[in-house]
Amino acid sequence: MRGTVFGTAALPESGRNQEARVRQRVYLDWSGWQAAPRPTALLPVIQQALWADGRLKLRYLLPFFTEIERAVDPLGIVAKADHWHLVYRDQGWLRVIGIDEILEAQPTGEMFTRPPDFDLERFWQAYCRGRNENRPACPVRVRLATRLIPFLAYLFGIETLNPDDIPAPSHEGEWIECMLQFESLEAARQQLMALGQAVEVIEPLPLRWSICDYAHQILQRYEGAAGQN
Repeated sequence: MRGTVFGTAALPESGRNQEARVRQRVYLDWSGWQAAPRPTALLPVIQQALWADGRLKLRYLLPFFTEIERAVDPLGIVAKADHWHLVYRDQGWLRVIGIDEILEAQPTGEMFTRPPDFDLERFWQAYCRGRNENRPACPVRVRLATRLIPFLAYLFGIETLNPDDIPAPSHEGEWIECMLQFESLEAARQQLMALGQAVEVIEPLPLRWSICDYAHQILQRYEGAAGQN
């Protein structure tokens, strides 16, 4: 389903102009990334800045919980299934961030000039194509405790999951096999080790062996520390 569903032929010129203005700022993309609905408490503040072409000061988290603040030009918002994204310009670069990832958004009181050639729908479609072309390239077959199934998207993120490979919850057993996608063996090892006994890597074998080696080293370290107390 297309996000821009307004019929413009029967509208007066003022109505067509307003419809075009909305279309350049809001886009609805109903195709899913299998994400659960996310908090959108900051959406009204961001919308107000969009209509006024006003700059925003954003505070958000980088990986490893590093906070950053940036003054940006909000260009549009996109709803991908139930997940809202902000498309913005930062020092000349076009970027995308999930609105649920933003910790704080405040108007700066400054105005900015929108790029005259910016088209929200065209940008978003190109952005999605880029995501698909750069999908993670390290598939991992695992055995998972069934109690983790409802939390897979939260634990691993959208990019890591291939929804077609996630079985439906079953009460017949405590474990299921499925495929997960990671950017590298190192990324897979880091995320899977955090689950402890709730996951077992089946293949690739180098990853399985690496996790076993890390677990053995950790065990040795803590056994030695326990002996010193």
